[in-house]
Amino acid sequence: MKIVINDCNGEFSLSEEAVSQYAARRNLILYMKRIPTECIYFTKPKDLRKDAYDGIWEPKRHIPRFDMVLVDIVEKMGKKANTIYSKLIVKEVDTDSKWSIVEDDGKECIVYDT
Repeated sequence: MKIVINDCNGEFSLSEEAVSQYAARRNLILYMKRIPTECIYFTKPKDLRKDAYDGIWEPKRHIPRFDMVLVDIVEKMGKKANTIYSKLIVKEVDTDSKWSIVEDDGKECIVYDT
């Protein structure tokens, strides 16, 4: 099985274009708010949100790393799927073994349980 991990110090994050492609392919309607260093995505328009956090949608929390659409987007877009904080790569994992993603200062690796 293929999964996506971040291969640099920083964080798992997707470019605006990658999020747009993901949303389109998954039939998600997302509303974007740009701030100087990033984009924040919401599942509700501003006038329907109860507070600043209502409806927040974060790729790193809401997209499974093994999501086939995510894997396809990262493989096809390459560096264009990254942000200034990420370097996304696709790795193959052995589904017959138990594994997890381990993060150190944003850089991730796959660790197999023994």
